[in-house]
Amino acid sequence: PRDALERLLDAPLQNFRPSFQIWIRGDHRPVLAALEAEGFLPGVVSTAAEIGSTPRFRSLSWVFGFLQALGILVGTIAAAALLLYLQSRQRAREVSYALATRMGLSRRSHRRSVGAELAGMLVVAFVLGAGLATLSAAVVNARTDVLPGLPPGPLLRIPLPLFGAVALALALVATVGAWAVQRRADRANIAEVMRLAG
Repeated sequence: PRDALERLLDAPLQNFRPSFQIWIRGDHRPVLAALEAEGFLPGVVSTAAEIGSTPRFRSLSWVFGFLQALGILVGTIAAAALLLYLQSRQRAREVSYALATRMGLSRRSHRRSVGAELAGMLVVAFVLGAGLATLSAAVVNARTDVLPGLPPGPLLRIPLPLFGAVALALALVATVGAWAVQRRADRANIAEVMRLAG
C-alpha cells in the first residue's frame, strides 16, 4: 500500500509515478512511434544487441564458446581413441575372423558384429555424456543469470536437435568403422596372420 511505502521511504510520494517496461520482438521503431503518438515518451530504449555487447553478457558468451570448442576437441579425441582401439584389436580380430570364416561366418555377419560392438561402445558413451551434461547444466543453470533481479530467470533447454545430430554422427562412425575393419580383414593374408599368431 502507498502509506506503507511512504513510511518505508520516510517521504511522501507526491511525485511518485510507476514505471513500465515494454518488451518487443522485432523492430522497435514502429512501437516507439506508436507510443509517442499516444503521448508516452520512453525514457530508456535498449536493444538485445546493445545488452548482448555488455561485458557481463560478453564474458558469459565467451565461456560458452570455450566450452563448445572444448566439446569439439573432446569429440575429436574420442574419435582418435576409437581408431586406436580398432588398430590395437586388429591383429586379434584378423585371427578370429580367419578362423570364423573357415567355420562359415559370412562377411556381412562379421561386419554387423563389428558395427554392433562399436555402436554399443558409442551409445554407452553418448548416453553417459548427454546425461551428465544435462545434469550439470541443470545444476549450474540458476547461477548463470547475468541479471538476477530481472525476470524471467534463465531457461534450461535440452538441445534435442543437437543430440539427434550427434546420434546420427555416431551411427555413421560405427558404420564406417565396421566397413573399414571388414575391408582390412578381407585384405589380410590369412596364412601370414595364422603364422604370426602361432
